Amino acid sequence: MRAFVLESYGQLRMRELEEPGKSGLLVRVACCGVCGSDVAEYLGKEVMRERWQLPLVLGHDVSGVVEEGPEEWVGKGVAVNPLVSCGNCRACRVGRENLCRRRRHIGFHEVGGFAERIRVPVEQLVPLPVGVEVWKGALAEPLAVALRVEELAGPGDGRQALVVGGGGIGALVAWALGRVGWRVCVAERSSARRSWLEGLGVAE
Repeated sequence: MRAFVLESYGQLRMRELEEPGKSGLLVRVACCGVCGSDVAEYLGKEVMRERWQLPLVLGHDVSGVVEEGPEEWVGKGVAVNPLVSCGNCRACRVGRENLCRRRRHIGFHEVGGFAERIRVPVEQLVPLPVGVEVWKGALAEPLAVALRVEELAGPGDGRQALVVGGGGIGALVAWALGRVGWRVCVAERSSARRSWLEGLGVAE
């Protein structure tokens, strides 16, 4: 299969790789977002150099269609939860899988969505509702961040909120807060992004 491989910092190359192994369900990637952490790894930012070693197949905001696995899954559009926890430690047992010290990340430890196909544990797959376009599943993880902010903030009742940064996460957070009554101001240095956000109606 083909994949974009980060072989050196600032250098992605299209390569032919072996097909994924047999562990987990086989997902054909439909869409993969480019997260800020992907960009940081691509650029070789120091904090990323300390955590991950090249070569890497990046990409963790992934959606796709199950090609191989249990019959009830084959053909389904899915969003991928990229954080694979051990399931056995104390954090996992109390439902805090995100704090698992043995967690592995699709797109860093494992081959990510910059490949044509990936293998994913069934527990990491979320079926997309009927009628939802498969590409939209790649927004599931960043949207979950925004919805968590909305949950923590609660109803705005006309109060003002400042969102620092108008990238993908910032735009979704602005949208989520706006829908529960916050008056949102987005601090963004890029004039192009500011115009885009104003056009979406998510910022004043």
